[in-house]
Amino acid sequence: MLSIDKQQHIGMFNHSRNANNIFDAVLFIDCWGENWIHSAPCLNCREFYGRIVDFIKPLNIPKVLYSTGHSDIHPIFKESFKTIQKVETVEDLSKQLQCEDTAVDTDQVKEMISNKSKLSYFGQSRSNILVSGQAFNGCFHHNDLGVVNLLLNFFGVFSAPFLANNFHTSDKDITEEDFNNPSFDPVRWVPQRMKGIYRALLIDNGSPNSQKIFGKTNKI
Repeated sequence: MLSIDKQQHIGMFNHSRNANNIFDAVLFIDCWGENWIHSAPCLNCREFYGRIVDFIKPLNIPKVLYSTGHSDIHPIFKESFKTIQKVETVEDLSKQLQCEDTAVDTDQVKEMISNKSKLSYFGQSRSNILVSGQAFNGCFHHNDLGVVNLLLNFFGVFSAPFLANNFHTSDKDITEEDFNNPSFDPVRWVPQRMKGIYRALLIDNGSPNSQKIFGKTNKI
């Protein structure tokens, strides 16, 4: 059972909007199973898993996907989403979404950002993905299918504070303040007209973190 505060926060998003016309897929990141919960230990994982399942299931998003590395996803997700599929690479994701696997041209990305005042959606997104999982301060942004790599491969990326979790050693919820924190550079989260939902953008502002991303010449 969700607390009243969390029910109100999640209720900011209007489920009556036809989400399957907005999002092509939902991607769960590092939502590991019971063995990991016990060994970590994870302070609030079960509550977090229940919360995101309760929110996402009514949206009827066409593709439900997960990325968990060498481990498997928690059983609650397979019980709740019968067609859920595992993906670990951009190629896997592209096949699931039936879109062309596009290599990143770093010079092209830099030019696009320069022409858009250093703020870029990278033009037309290949597919729009709602991202949910843990940990917001780490793998959520930086694993193989984290926010940064999704953006660099021309996917539209969306999320919300109630869809993200902190490190497993913390019982602190992710808040709108976290989404507005510039320390996640080069990612910026921009509020959308759908209340409670943010879209991720990349900014090349010359910082060390930006250079780590935009200085790469191979495919991410």
